[in-house]
Amino acid sequence: MDENSSSPAESTIHSTIEVVVPVRLSRTGPPGLRLDRLTELEACIESVLHTIRHNQDEAESANRWHKASLTVVDDHSEPPLEEQLPRALRDQLAILPNRGTAGQAGALNYALSRTSASHVAFTDSDCTVAPDWLSSIAHHYSRHPDHIGVAGPSWLFGRSEKLWSRYVTLCESELMRYSFTRYVDRRAGSSSRLDCRNLSLEVSGAASLLGDRFFTEGRGPSVSGQTSHRMRAALSRAGRTLGYSDAMTARHKPVSSVKETVATYYLRGREGTYRSLYAPHGSLGSALGRRYLMGHFVRPALASPGTAWYALVAHTAYWIGIAKSA
Repeated sequence: MDENSSSPAESTIHSTIEVVVPVRLSRTGPPGLRLDRLTELEACIESVLHTIRHNQDEAESANRWHKASLTVVDDHSEPPLEEQLPRALRDQLAILPNRGTAGQAGALNYALSRTSASHVAFTDSDCTVAPDWLSSIAHHYSRHPDHIGVAGPSWLFGRSEKLWSRYVTLCESELMRYSFTRYVDRRAGSSSRLDCRNLSLEVSGAASLLGDRFFTEGRGPSVSGQTSHRMRAALSRAGRTLGYSDAMTARHKPVSSVKETVATYYLRGREGTYRSLYAPHGSLGSALGRRYLMGHFVRPALASPGTAWYALVAHTAYWIGIAKSA
């Protein structure tokens, strides 16, 4: 944030945000799959450009960024991504060849190391974001400038899934917990409000962060092979640590009583212990093994050892939040 800003709303208006989309398009694999990936990428780019235009239209609102831009990181595509994207799209974004470690994590880390924006947003190339994605993040951050990150409205696999998640609002409550997540069945037109204190998550593996990297590069160790475990989100005030505890341990306990000692995965910024989760998203997640979630954003200056953060993920629909730990 701009240190000279006098209020959260003003600091949001005067901040810049860069949207980063990592992608690798290759000749290998079935031709139909390659075509689908390019089509998905184009849909993703168009949705990001739309949310950038929506942000520009919010000229008189505090829910906007001073400047928003889009960068697509070409993670060794064959042929190069610049040759595959239509010129109409290429002219509206920056293509950054990945000169760092190959892979999605390496591409994201490389983008983080090169950005000059005060904030960075990430989304997967096979996903689209809502028109108010950036403005909703700005709105939340204007109210909670001490939070490291929050998600915006987005759709899984270009709106092809029936479930989509409204952005997660992080709040400064007694437990420093997520206040709500809204899931909407687009076909039925119904919605339900979920109490995150009783939310169970399905997790299939874990990976440790390496050094000062924000994302883990390379696959992390699995938990009991590929067997999925029912996990319960456990937010503990002790040490202001956000963590996960096994559902078998915490099943009959309210989250407020779950202590760090029973947390399966946790982090301690001061002690340099960091863990991230490798989560599936329904049956598709089991097949694709996606490690990174779309639609989250981060302050690069805070994403380093010594700063406690944690990513909370839900299966079937995407949502993620990164909260600051004192």
